[in-house]
Amino acid sequence: MSFTGTAQAAMDQLIILKKYGIDPSVFIWSHAMEEPKSKKILAIALMGAWVALDGIQNDMEYQISIDRLLQNLKSTRQLNHVLLSHDAGWYQPGKPNGGVFRPYADLFSSFSLLLLSEGFTREELDQMIVKNPAEAFAVRVRKIAK
Repeated sequence: MSFTGTAQAAMDQLIILKKYGIDPSVFIWSHAMEEPKSKKILAIALMGAWVALDGIQNDMEYQISIDRLLQNLKSTRQLNHVLLSHDAGWYQPGKPNGGVFRPYADLFSSFSLLLLSEGFTREELDQMIVKNPAEAFAVRVRKIAK
């Protein structure tokens, strides 16, 4: 799981893995939603890596932008490479009371409802929230087939 930021850094890491014969399915690109170009996000999913959209929060503008990205990944049949989470909680040393606490429910409340209203099925949500993480974090050797 790599907190790379941009697609270029994720791509560089995938090139290194490939050089050593390691399948891209070992790689989870965290905070992929920070990449401004959805084509680059799609390219990494098409390589077989995991694309983690892990900053879901109760902000409608933000949720709509993630929905658009997911619509693109859905239309290209890449939801099987998507991980969703809220990356919530937070503790900021030095801030009063540890800073602003983000609740752990936004993914399961407002965001899931938005996706369902935009044509996603419960099975697709289950895939991104339950099935894909189980597969992504499964412990096993993953080498590129020769």
